[in-house]
Amino acid sequence: MGRNSAHAFYKENMKNFFLFAIIALIAISCQNDDPIDSSPPVVVEPEPESPEEPVSGKFTIWEDDFEDGDVSDWVLLDKDGNNSNWIARKNIQLDLNTGAIFGGDINILGTYNVDLNTGAPLDQIEQNWAIMPPIDLSYYNGKIELNFTAQPSVYGGNYNILVYGSTSPDPAKAELLGTILLTRGSTIDAAYFADYTLDISKFKGNHNVYISFLNENTNFVGYEIDKIWITAEGLLENVSKKVTKLN
Repeated sequence: MGRNSAHAFYKENMKNFFLFAIIALIAISCQNDDPIDSSPPVVVEPEPESPEEPVSGKFTIWEDDFEDGDVSDWVLLDKDGNNSNWIARKNIQLDLNTGAIFGGDINILGTYNVDLNTGAPLDQIEQNWAIMPPIDLSYYNGKIELNFTAQPSVYGGNYNILVYGSTSPDPAKAELLGTILLTRGSTIDAAYFADYTLDISKFKGNHNVYISFLNENTNFVGYEIDKIWITAEGLLENVSKKVTKLN
């Protein structure tokens, strides 16, 4: 074999060698990127959409703390027609030097039987209804309770607040659920909010429940509610519902 022929043979063999080497590297790389797993697949069961058993423990299903001052989803009725009604505002305080009423530090829903500009009593007793947004109680089990934090306003006495309930937004169809005495505490000029509870389990199973607050039919300075929340002991069996703060 001449020199040129040997050189050509050498070049052809080297080209084939490098070609086989590249093919081998590609094959190894593909095996590493997509390894064959001989183990059986793991079956993951999906989470159930609803509990098989009632959920235990008391939890909040609705609340309003009036921090945003928005009560547009409430129905506030001035049944006596004197243009004085429930209002979202700060709790009232009284300037002892001037007698002027000013706002305190706590966001509340309140109704007053005094002129908030002068502090003078109004000519007639209020008949003001505060009706909560409709609450869906069809998903819940066990005891259902209305809870609220409230006080008679400063310089007032102990007053009853009347709590009504209905499946209709019409207050004429509401029934009295309870008469709760709000106590002023030992001081007449400082905030004295306390927690109160009322069983409203009789309405469970209903889709639209309307809870209302009404002042007592007597002279008073004011009622102030700091927070309202409804609790339930559990969900109905096989019912799943995400609990949300309406306000």
